[in-house]
Amino acid sequence: MPQPGKKLKNTFSALRRRSANFFPTASIGTYLVVMATVITLPLILFGGYLMLRLESEKRDDLQRETIEDVRVVSRNIDRRLQEIATSLNLLSQFPELENGNLAAFQGRVAESLKREGLYAILATKEGEQYLNTRVSFGQPLSKVPAEANLAKAIESRRITVSDMFFGATSKEWVFNVTLPLDPNLGSAGDALILTQNTSDLSRLIPTENLPRNWAVAIIDGNNRVVVSSAQNGVEVGKPFASPAILSEMQAFSGNFFDDKGNLYAYAQLPGWQWRTVMWGPLAASQAALVDTWRQMMIGSTMLVLIAIGGAYLVGRQLRSSIRDLTLMAERIGEGRFLKLVALLCMAVPYPMFMLVGTQNLVLMTAGIAMAVVTLSALYAVIAGYMTQAFPAHLRYSGISLAYQLICAIAGGSTPIIGTLLADRFAGQWLPLAVFFTALSTLSLIGVCGLSRLRGEQQQPIPAIAR
Repeated sequence: MPQPGKKLKNTFSALRRRSANFFPTASIGTYLVVMATVITLPLILFGGYLMLRLESEKRDDLQRETIEDVRVVSRNIDRRLQEIATSLNLLSQFPELENGNLAAFQGRVAESLKREGLYAILATKEGEQYLNTRVSFGQPLSKVPAEANLAKAIESRRITVSDMFFGATSKEWVFNVTLPLDPNLGSAGDALILTQNTSDLSRLIPTENLPRNWAVAIIDGNNRVVVSSAQNGVEVGKPFASPAILSEMQAFSGNFFDDKGNLYAYAQLPGWQWRTVMWGPLAASQAALVDTWRQMMIGSTMLVLIAIGGAYLVGRQLRSSIRDLTLMAERIGEGRFLKLVALLCMAVPYPMFMLVGTQNLVLMTAGIAMAVVTLSALYAVIAGYMTQAFPAHLRYSGISLAYQLICAIAGGSTPIIGTLLADRFAGQWLPLAVFFTALSTLSLIGVCGLSRLRGEQQQPIPAIAR
């Protein structure tokens, strides 16, 4: 029956053999390439995550900005309609209307209104025109078109704006702003109207800062385009969009995406039946972000390739250097080589600190390289040297126990002592150099002890008499 200790040892041996399959033997260059890949890929993935967050924030910012922009256009149109309403109130006070002298009224106001792109009309609720400043006074005039909603405007007893319609006199798309007149002015008609061409409103729509393929339009109460900055696809006088798009515009203002990836933003003109709409493809507004994405991916790929290539070259160089150090150690003896390197480690901190203190980049690099080379020489040989210090059945446990103990004791206390010395002797490198020398002295003592232990292990083990 197997003993418990031997069974446990066999279990550990089996686990060690299985774990070796997960960490196959490979060259230093291979390990460095893998390490460089493992380090750079998460950074690139994190950068991609940040770009996705940036894209999401840009989209949110775009939605907010489009609403603000469409509200600015709405305020511009509303301000123009308010100016026309103010002009109507002022014109309704002219004495020529009270006296019924319509010819004098037209002669007084026609030129000044024309400079503003406006034309005055006096009409009855049936649509008969008494006066139209687009033509000379006394010329025959047709009825006001039904699309002008004249009767509805008179019944409302307030200033209203009509839907757009094609003017019989102007031969252009126009809109009316109507003021119902006081019944005491019945000789002048039932309504005073200021009419304007819809094309004149285009100057109130700023397009300088619009992304490519984006447009702004004003639509009336019948959802027809009054004026638009679009070059194609949206015609003045035609329905603005499909019912599915219009059904999304139920609030006072807002935005939404259609099934083609276009962003729509809209805002109602306060106090009027018109609304402003801005729309365009999301991709056009994010062209700069897409370009940044492309540059980041190209740069990340180059970074990975450079890191892998550099790691491979460093691995080859380290492999060659370690091989040379190992051969040198074999020629002069591993014990003598380690003792020599330990002595060098005791002396090297002084020239290293002096070179670093010059603050010259070349000299600083030389000083740090000097320390790294001596430490690397020690590590290159010590692992193989320690294997002969323990019997074969204790070798793995002995080396592991020694490594873990020194990591806990020296690895934990060294940074603390170094920090205390740097704080106590601020600006002085000599105490730190002496501390480095003391640690190297302990390494020398350890190497001497290992040499002695190796000698004992190599002696023949006498047989035990039964």
